[in-house]
Amino acid sequence: MPEKLNIRPLRDNVIVEPDEQEDRTKGGIYLPDTVRNTVTTGTVIAVGEGSFNEDGTREPMPVKKGDKILYPVGTGLKIDIVDDKKHVLFKHEDILAIFK
Repeated sequence: MPEKLNIRPLRDNVIVEPDEQEDRTKGGIYLPDTVRNTVTTGTVIAVGEGSFNEDGTREPMPVKKGDKILYPVGTGLKIDIVDDKKHVLFKHEDILAIFK
């Protein structure tokens, strides 16, 4: 996980560092994109402050930096922010689960 980011998500957005996806089975067979899982895991590296409710109060974010999450493959915007590593920026509503 990067120590210092040069980007900060706004409102209800999060930045996630995706876990490495296997492109081969344990037996060495290549898995094309069409047969890979539809969900993936990653680690939250930055969280926005949350969006505002109609009454002007801030809605708290359900995730925090360091949380391990499950989210759909293809969600969000892929960005390079630190050391040419791939990261994903998306709304917290796209998160399916938080690992405990």
